[in-house]
Amino acid sequence: MTNPIASDDPTAPDQINDRLILLRSRQERYKATNAAWRKAGKPAPNDDAGWLKVAELLGGVAPSSLLPCREELARFPYHRQPYPAYRLTNNGANIKRLEERLKEIAGRASLVDSEEVREVAGLKVRVIQDVAESRIKLVFPGKPSESVRGRLKAYGFVWSPTNGAWQRFLNDNGIASANSVLNAIEALSKEVGSA
Repeated sequence: MTNPIASDDPTAPDQINDRLILLRSRQERYKATNAAWRKAGKPAPNDDAGWLKVAELLGGVAPSSLLPCREELARFPYHRQPYPAYRLTNNGANIKRLEERLKEIAGRASLVDSEEVREVAGLKVRVIQDVAESRIKLVFPGKPSESVRGRLKAYGFVWSPTNGAWQRFLNDNGIASANSVLNAIEALSKEVGSA
């Protein structure tokens, strides 16, 4: 199991790129081994001559390096190939996930600290993007009503006594949620005011 990579770690892009290189090479190895196995006539796990041909088709790799494939194919004959389809699918999904994560980190690198004051339901709410803490914060002039607190929680904001703010992780979703919750609070105040 690999250790998690924190998004706010300055070396995160390098760590993700290293993992991507590993996963991509693994994916190519899986595909090449399956193709060579098919081209060699789909040898059974105990067919030494057939697996020697697989090794030759793979560019002369050591036949002993294919031993784990043979053992797994013997244990799970229903996989029907050395590297089953689910393994290629899962590895491909991990590649895609890390590529998306790399894009998100690159997008966050373009964020800058900012603060604006928005008039919401008669209140001046400070909206703070704190890049150093990786948080988007909403600071109300006093304790919000129970219904407003409920909306904040529904949009993923949590109260931080240390910062005196309602906050959540700073990313595209966090920024969108901040705008959405402030619009929802404004709409809520209009509903209450008209009732």
